[in-house]
Amino acid sequence: MIRLRGYLPVFAIAFLFSGTECSLEVIDINLKDGGEFGPEKANVCAGQVYLLKLVGLNTQDSNSVEHAASVVGYPDLPRWNFIKPHKDDLLLYGSYPENDTLDVQIISTDQETFESTDRRFQLNVLPCRKPQANFEVEMKFMNYNIEDIFGTDVLQRLEAVMQNLWSSSQRVYVSKVASVLDVGGRKPIDPRDKEGFIVRFAAEQNFSSELRGLELEVRQLRNRVPCPRHYKRTSVEWRFRELGLAPDWCGFRLFKGTVAAQRVIPPEEIPIAPLPPFDGPDLDEMPRRTTTRDIFVSLLVPLVICFALLAGIGGTSLCLYSNDEGDGK
Repeated sequence: MIRLRGYLPVFAIAFLFSGTECSLEVIDINLKDGGEFGPEKANVCAGQVYLLKLVGLNTQDSNSVEHAASVVGYPDLPRWNFIKPHKDDLLLYGSYPENDTLDVQIISTDQETFESTDRRFQLNVLPCRKPQANFEVEMKFMNYNIEDIFGTDVLQRLEAVMQNLWSSSQRVYVSKVASVLDVGGRKPIDPRDKEGFIVRFAAEQNFSSELRGLELEVRQLRNRVPCPRHYKRTSVEWRFRELGLAPDWCGFRLFKGTVAAQRVIPPEEIPIAPLPPFDGPDLDEMPRRTTTRDIFVSLLVPLVICFALLAGIGGTSLCLYSNDEGDGK
């Protein structure tokens, strides 16, 4: 649940990352109140990163509005799809592995009046390339927030660096991007530090010898608990430092066959055998325990002990008193 101020925008900006070129497409989306679907649609590429920048949220002063995004009929967005506040805007970004049409629902709730507004639009995931890549490289960078890289050439320059490292592939592109917090990371201890982001690069050809060698370099870091972020610099560290990026090599991973693993499979209904009826015992048949003896013992034993102590103390006092009188005579 994201808390922002204002209401939803009247247009969105979609950034589609393709190859080593970053193309910008502006999509006008007139999100109307109510639950009816209008002609508002956004077209994105399957398996590629997209960004819908919903602007103009702060349209009313002193109105705190909470936004929640999901697919109609489901409690949340699909995997690798997220929403993120950015100044007065709301970023809807991510990637979807297959061709599909998603009916995105954004519910805005005013925290002062508790009035809610339901706005919807269609997200069309189109087949921009065939076949999709089966190899991915995941990296983590800790000196940027996810909202800082959009609207800049950071991803474009990262693609160029990865293209040089992945020399066995003719085309490398960004397939996924997410904040570290979106994938289970924790906020930094120092509030001045950045949250960091995770990016995945995809290609159709197998990993190059440079990437496999880099995997061997960073593998020794994973044996340490916790994994040291600043313990070791790799042989390709300078390539990312030139871009002003600080990679966390503990988050370097190579993935194979990712398309099959990400494919959305409709859930199957598994028949469940009916439970046998429960026939409990009759209350009259259940054994009962009398508590009279317990009550008697719990009262009698302390009283006997008290009387014994009093008798002992009293007898001792009388003996001492009689001795004192005898000595006085």
